[in-house]
Amino acid sequence: MFLVALWVGAPAVAQCGPYFRDLGSTIYPMGFARFAVIDEAGLRPLYRTDFQSPLSWRWTGTVWQPLPNDGLPAGALYDFVWGLRDGSGTRRLYAGGRAGTASWFYRFEGTHWVPSGMCVGNCPGFQPAGGRLTFVDFGAGAQAFATAYPPFEDQVIVRWDQTQWTVIGQMNLGRSADILVAFDDGTGLGLYALGFFQTMNGLPVRGMAKWNGSAWSDPMPSHYIVGVQNAYTVASLGNGEALYVEANVVTNGIGRTGVHKWKSPTWTYIGKPDPRPPPLTPSYVDALAAYDDGRGAALYIAGVFFGFEGVPARSLIRWDGQSFERVGDGTVGDTFKMYACTTERGPALFVYGGGETFQANGGVITQPAFFVLGCNPPAPPIPGNCAADCDGNHTLNVADFTCFLDQYVAGRPYANCDGSGLGVYPNHHIQPKINVADFGCFLTRYAQGCP
Repeated sequence: MFLVALWVGAPAVAQCGPYFRDLGSTIYPMGFARFAVIDEAGLRPLYRTDFQSPLSWRWTGTVWQPLPNDGLPAGALYDFVWGLRDGSGTRRLYAGGRAGTASWFYRFEGTHWVPSGMCVGNCPGFQPAGGRLTFVDFGAGAQAFATAYPPFEDQVIVRWDQTQWTVIGQMNLGRSADILVAFDDGTGLGLYALGFFQTMNGLPVRGMAKWNGSAWSDPMPSHYIVGVQNAYTVASLGNGEALYVEANVVTNGIGRTGVHKWKSPTWTYIGKPDPRPPPLTPSYVDALAAYDDGRGAALYIAGVFFGFEGVPARSLIRWDGQSFERVGDGTVGDTFKMYACTTERGPALFVYGGGETFQANGGVITQPAFFVLGCNPPAPPIPGNCAADCDGNHTLNVADFTCFLDQYVAGRPYANCDGSGLGVYPNHHIQPKINVADFGCFLTRYAQGCP
């Protein structure tokens, strides 16, 4: 009777978005875990390793399943995993690390590892090479590009030439590239280097240079100067690919710090976090990612803030190219990485952070990671999102009510169905609202069914 009364009085609620699920599975905290998303039989599964770990893992939907180490050198320890779009035309899993004093860099073939044929780490002439690794095909097959450090020298940009790294870019003294990314900004495919540098191979630039396969150029009109941070992503929000970065962009002598969009020949200011009152630390942006929650691709911005461009939001906000929207009750704690992937619950945005008081959507999580899910219909082999399917078995029944009650009692992010809590408290340490209204919200979503 109580549940029925709540159902009748419940406000209209979007069927499935956004809703949050925590992993409940151990991940190394404080930014030391490494993640990768690859293309695999129509899916985009999530992989991970922890710094100096003897294993890497694949997320199965409920647990992290260890990958076999067959084929790796004896005593191999993982330092990183990468999902790289190589000459195969798909994004494949690569990993690297150390085995004793030697470096290794291998590719996963589904059941075993094989040498990649490339040197990453301590390589002849470089200590190390392979930072910000990316593949680009300029018409003669995919080639690898990266940053590297010759012994006792400043950073350079290098290309893998079958058997060795060859320097193709050198910046002015003491400067480096913080970003290497390949995309087409409307002027043709290029490898873009961004950082606090003023020359590239002697060519005057202002924080950004483009490699077209044979030479560097200055891609920006002369009235721009850019100084980027490390947060970036490439996204298409309906008008072609564009680069989104956290940066200070100076236009005609006037600088603005925040999230900016580059699509040749223009930098467009997107926005920045609202300032937090003292004695709290200043607001900032940690990570950017593109994710489609069923309403179209959008840019997700994570960091530490209480609002963004005047829109109240707790450290996580969505921008669809026109307007900002808070994502549930957001997060508490730093966000180091975000990845769009597929899970057993459909397309998802994976968010990884850290900190002693880390929360998601007003719920306490035991590990510093969670998924944000939307309202995507099934697209085989990818299942659809369904917020009311609490137990994730793709069938709505009484077990989902039991599951929701368990989540509610435990104070988990999923239980804050209506995403309430924002603005109730002035700092990170007062709990958001997980209360009786969330029962009504869940019943409404259950009645609406799955997409």
